[in-house]
Amino acid sequence: MNFKPFLFLLAGSISFFSLQSRANEESSEVQKTQKKEIQEGNKTLDQVKLNQSPGLKSEVERNSKDKKANSNGKKAQLSKSSNIVQEKIENSLKDFLVILETQPFQSKDYINTVTFLKESFYNQVSFESLKLLYKLYEEKGDINNQLKISRIIVINYPKIAEGFYLLGKSYKKLSETIEDPEKFEANKKQIIDSYRQVLKLDTQFSPAYEALLKELMVKDDYTQKLKHTRSSLNLVIDSLRHLKENKYYIPLCEAYYDNKFLRQARIACVKSIRKNPEDPISPLILSFSLSNTKKKKEKILLVANKYMDSFIVQSKVAFYFLRRGDRDLAITYFLRASNLEPENLKLNERLAWLLFNQDREEEALAYFFKTCFMTDTQFLSDFKRAKEALKNKGKSDLSVEFGKGIQECYRKVQEKKEDKAKR
Repeated sequence: MNFKPFLFLLAGSISFFSLQSRANEESSEVQKTQKKEIQEGNKTLDQVKLNQSPGLKSEVERNSKDKKANSNGKKAQLSKSSNIVQEKIENSLKDFLVILETQPFQSKDYINTVTFLKESFYNQVSFESLKLLYKLYEEKGDINNQLKISRIIVINYPKIAEGFYLLGKSYKKLSETIEDPEKFEANKKQIIDSYRQVLKLDTQFSPAYEALLKELMVKDDYTQKLKHTRSSLNLVIDSLRHLKENKYYIPLCEAYYDNKFLRQARIACVKSIRKNPEDPISPLILSFSLSNTKKKKEKILLVANKYMDSFIVQSKVAFYFLRRGDRDLAITYFLRASNLEPENLKLNERLAWLLFNQDREEEALAYFFKTCFMTDTQFLSDFKRAKEALKNKGKSDLSVEFGKGIQECYRKVQEKKEDKAKR
């Protein structure tokens, strides 16, 4: 059995408790000095009371001032020494912990001792050092220790807003590993509660507003995009009140519109356009919220043509017309959006079926093939379904072309897998 890890552990333990003992001795010396000063001060006062001589009183005051000056100097020196010792404790424990984590030795006694030293380490370390350790675990992708450190931070430093922000980030990262719906929702509540606590402690903590906003929004069943709820609307209003940043007028404009407060949406959008002149979203939402149907369509098309390079604008306009049954206009703007983001899987899939159902099968074929390839043939069943539909419609030539596309997709995916395996 290799006892080197134990010897190292013992040496580290002795080093840790030796340093801690020195820190305690330094602290005890400061307390003794303070007690001695009080005793000497009382003695001086007694002498002044017994001897009412002005000359003696003056001399006592001079002596008292000299002693106080000497005492303050000594206290400052001791305080500095104590800080140096504390810093050494933190640094040595940090290095010690890194080495402990890499040791292959896994006996029960060893693990228990490591656990004990870890807890001692966490209780001694400053917020900044714990935050550094959190970031190291975050970089390693160690979500369990990342979550553990963030919990320790909020226990040891419950008044520091950033600690709860790190806790919220940890829970958010954990959510990526949860498949059970009930556990996912319970974890989401932890995320929301953590970010809300940040804002209770510090109403100026802007990253928490942005993180919490995403958690309070919900996915639109039709567009599969996030949309605002009443809770997210209230949060945006709070962020504007506390931070007074012009950028928050943009989500305010969207939040009022998503919650069907059209008059408030128009007011917020006008303010947002004035305060954020480069933003394309507010003009678009303003056009959506207009009450005059004819004027609304003209305004939407005007905004869409003005912001030709904005994927968000083109896709929002496409969905707007698709919802209202204008498929030709919807296809026009989906195609524009696809040109801006050609690797957008959801968009390619939607375009494939949209073009197919509008009897634009030859155009649809390219998007069926692209989607099939991007999903590693997972979209193959849809591809085959489209081929059978064409056959049933009597469009045998197109059905054959779709069949060739299916075979080509399968071949390309296999080539991609082989290339990946070689690497």
